[in-house]
Amino acid sequence: MTSHDVTLEWPDGRTKTVEVDEDETILGAAECDGAVLPYGCRTGACGT
Repeated sequence: MTSHDVTLEWPDGRTKTVEVDEDETILGAAECDGAVLPYGCRTGACGT
């Protein structure tokens, strides 16, 4: 299975790198790794 490392960056300078498998979303992988991100994609409309 292919995976990619994705680095998340917050406005305050914090970063977190998560491994994202080809069959998952960046949001899902980030949540599994403990990151809290704003999203609207699971409520019927995408946006933040």
